[in-house]
Amino acid sequence: IGTLSNSGTIQGSSYGLYNTGSIATLNNQGLAQINELYLLSGTVDQLNNVGSISTVGTIGLELYNLGTLGTLNNSGAISGGSEALVNQGIVTSLVNSGTIAANHTGLGNGGSIGAVSNTGTVGSGLAAVANSYGTIDSFQNASAGLLSGGHTGMNNDGVVGTLTNAGAISGSITGIFNQALIGTLNNSGTINGASHYGFNDHGQLGSLINSGAITGK
Repeated sequence: IGTLSNSGTIQGSSYGLYNTGSIATLNNQGLAQINELYLLSGTVDQLNNVGSISTVGTIGLELYNLGTLGTLNNSGAISGGSEALVNQGIVTSLVNSGTIAANHTGLGNGGSIGAVSNTGTVGSGLAAVANSYGTIDSFQNASAGLLSGGHTGMNNDGVVGTLTNAGAISGSITGIFNQALIGTLNNSGTINGASHYGFNDHGQLGSLINSGAITGK
């Protein structure tokens, strides 16, 4: 498929949109809605979401990638269910200026993500961002960006090459919980753990550059 543009509603009993082939550009426009987007395999070169990728229930994955996704531009909402956006495949670039939020995990990664740029909100009841044995080469949370989790702002069990924060990363327990490897943490914003630690390191941290605030209780 060259271009698939949705300005209505795409839904199904299991998935709204299920891809195992090739889509050059997928546009989910303005007030449009896709109820659960499952990229099982194949490729999507560019996914632009201005509308909503969501579910009505409290469980389920809203956008699940097991294939190859070139660029994901989200200025809308990926929300609802237990996990909003989960990558177990390959994502070259993720740009969020909208909202990514769910009951458990906002952004979950067990695959490979080249670059994440956030000027929006990533939130959840547990971890806003959970890098679970995956790889994120570069994660940039800009001054307008917010990572907010019920437990942790970011939980890392994988590899994060460079984490740059000029915005806010917060959790009701810990701001950032590192149990694996972060190459460089460069903070000029705020990292806060309301009841425990701003930054809790049980893994490896290559270098820490801080001109902002890292606070805990």
